[in-house]
Amino acid sequence: MPAPRRVPVSETTLPSFASRLDPADVVDAQVCVRDVSGRNSVTRVDVVGRGGGMVYKASATARVEARVIGVLARDAEVRPHLPTVVAVDDEGITFAALDARSIFSGAVDGLQPAEASAAQLGTALARLHSGSTEGLPSAPTPYPFASGWPWVEDLIDMSWGDCEVIEIIQNSDALHSRVHEVRAGWRPTAPIHGDIRDANVMVDDDDPTQVTLIDWETGGCGDPAWDIASALGERLGTWIVAGERHPAGPAGADAFELVRVMSSVWDAYRPAPAADDEMLERALRWIPVRLVQRALEATASTLQASATTRATLQMAENLCLQPERLRRGILGR
Repeated sequence: MPAPRRVPVSETTLPSFASRLDPADVVDAQVCVRDVSGRNSVTRVDVVGRGGGMVYKASATARVEARVIGVLARDAEVRPHLPTVVAVDDEGITFAALDARSIFSGAVDGLQPAEASAAQLGTALARLHSGSTEGLPSAPTPYPFASGWPWVEDLIDMSWGDCEVIEIIQNSDALHSRVHEVRAGWRPTAPIHGDIRDANVMVDDDDPTQVTLIDWETGGCGDPAWDIASALGERLGTWIVAGERHPAGPAGADAFELVRVMSSVWDAYRPAPAADDEMLERALRWIPVRLVQRALEATASTLQASATTRATLQMAENLCLQPERLRRGILGR
């Protein structure tokens, strides 16, 4: 039997962050590893008593995500809103850990008004959409676009709950035609994030004005209206879900705060070159499709659509059927 060989960490099948660790810390049990997975498999690694932890995300598109971040980081205005890539391989990507929280959790904890957080998000998106698309890959097509015309391969990985959502969309002329409108009207003209949601917008614990956008696997050259529709639709969808958490309250509870928050996003975004009336109208009309995405995500592992998911789809249909009330209902003006 051949003598055992010392294998450097970098030669093993361990994630890319492993080669960045001091072996002495590993042996002395100074390394703290936590599973912080959400929709993706994510591991956070910290060394006890030191800063500078790392976050490893398993991803088959890690190199594409690293490329998008690398290209965007050339822009000094956008760079502060990007995570720092530490290492990347074919199976995942490692980032410098952030001491931060999701954007609107500060409002829940009383640390920062929700309108201030919304304004910071609008500013970050204005800077991103004002950047150059040179060197950027095309952003992937948002998957709700397929909900109007699903093919067999689209249905293979869907849950029964997702299939119920698809059936609701197929039976709604308003939703079905709106999905077609958005898909046909896609204009890839600017750098976009592609998946703006609370969990992907982080606010620094020490500096609440510092916003970092994470999870860039859907980023690239795309239509900025989708990011704005996502930012507004995320707030609307979260408000609908909040009704399930507080069933004793009135259905319209906190509606005025919702309008103020959504208005704050757009008001802070206005300096962007793309921020004209046409772009706003497109973003508002695309909100129902973003709500469709929330519905599909909510039923991804369920046997049937919940009452909240049905309410989300009903809201989406209402927004399609009453476009004249859309601006006033969403932005309060």
